[in-house]
Amino acid sequence: MASPCNILIVDDSKDAADSLALLLRSYSQKEDLGYEVRCAYSAEEAYRIAANHQPDVVLLDLAMPIIHGYTVGKELMQLYPKCKVVAVTGLTQSHHVEESRENGFKYHLAKPVDPALLNSIVKEQCEDVHHCEHC
Repeated sequence: MASPCNILIVDDSKDAADSLALLLRSYSQKEDLGYEVRCAYSAEEAYRIAANHQPDVVLLDLAMPIIHGYTVGKELMQLYPKCKVVAVTGLTQSHHVEESRENGFKYHLAKPVDPALLNSIVKEQCEDVHHCEHC
């Protein structure tokens, strides 16, 4: 990958976010993927980090306090139009999946997420973002 892929993990569960970050950093190092992974443990922190490190891909928990994940995802996509948002959540009923799609999320992954599937999706989303830079 020519330039790093900025990944922002947003989850109010610090353990969940940090575990995903560790997993993606491991894949990045092993496969030389160029992931730059950051974690935010609230919507407010996500906005601050995104302002300093424009995310290419956001892995987003939906059931967060104060500001719901759907709102965070929509706002990040409005602020950063090339940003890809992937729901990684315990909200798995069909109406949750449909709401994710309606809000522009290409993927809706159920926790606990399969590590290989997550890496495959993140890699695809990073390639899409970087391919679009040349459009």
